[in-house]
Amino acid sequence: MAFSLVDQQKTNQPGVNLDLADKLGPGGLNDPTSNVTGYKEAIQELQRAYGINHIVQVNDCETQADWTLSDSGTFDRAVGATGKRVGSNCLKLTSTAATDNSQYVQTVVIDESVILPLGPNGHKQQDWTDTAYIGFWTHAEDSAEYGADGEMKWALVNDGTVSAKQDITGIVGTEHQWMQIDISGLPRDKVEAIRFYSNNPATAEDLYIDNIIRYKYELGGAPVFGCYYYITSGTTLTEAEGVKWTIDGLAAASATETVSDLGPAILGASTLLGTAARNKYGMIPGKFILMVKASGSTTAGEGLQSSAANTYKDADSGSMEHSPLKGLEAAGAASDWIFAIYDTAGQQI
Repeated sequence: MAFSLVDQQKTNQPGVNLDLADKLGPGGLNDPTSNVTGYKEAIQELQRAYGINHIVQVNDCETQADWTLSDSGTFDRAVGATGKRVGSNCLKLTSTAATDNSQYVQTVVIDESVILPLGPNGHKQQDWTDTAYIGFWTHAEDSAEYGADGEMKWALVNDGTVSAKQDITGIVGTEHQWMQIDISGLPRDKVEAIRFYSNNPATAEDLYIDNIIRYKYELGGAPVFGCYYYITSGTTLTEAEGVKWTIDGLAAASATETVSDLGPAILGASTLLGTAARNKYGMIPGKFILMVKASGSTTAGEGLQSSAANTYKDADSGSMEHSPLKGLEAAGAASDWIFAIYDTAGQQI
């Protein structure tokens, strides 16, 4: 066997050895073997580090006509403001009668809430292999409704085949929770629809779903936004002017200080208008926005510190300067998912 100095290059260190990738030639453009040695892997490492995610809105849950149902009068759907987390409305799923995991509500509107055009094969399909997760908000107005894992299930329809149904985590209390499903192992090159199946023997129970998205990178069970966040629909921002975070998107900062002020945003244009598809983003250099699960009620603007089981709580009294995160919004109770931002360690928040 011929001896090669390339074989002695280290690939067991953090990051990607770009010098080794260069020596590999064309094979170094994408080489996921040997502890990531390719240029593609290097870029992905940087994306994860800065939170530069690939996030695509599937359905905004604003329009009832987007959704069809298999068994009207048994498992029903409606759209309204009650239970919403983002925008004006959300999807309400109701077990009008007892359900047995065969009744479903389905949407074929899976591309930024727009109907897909017919493809070359005569079907309305979309390739989702650029993303690895799908996620959405879940909520119950009554803490006892859809409270057990698997009483609601989710499935993907790809090229006419329905995937194995996956449990939706039971609702805890009445807080808004984030539900994430790993789709990286599912066939998803010809996605046609998504479905929610009810497997609930109880009647007159409601589950609310909002803002269904798919994305490439996750952290702790939710998408990372990093230094990017979408602009509020209908809002025009100006390059380099101050912005503030809201659940509906970035908005212009005002002269009145708020805990969600982020600083100047880079837009890549003199002005940029937010859309209903939430596909126009502002970049806030040096910031890292993420979602976390609370272990109890928290206060907007307060420092957050680790609690039990991958959750966060308000910082202990007198220790806020040691908090790694700041809450951009308040949590109502345990299991509430909120937006937070990494803040400078050692700085009073």
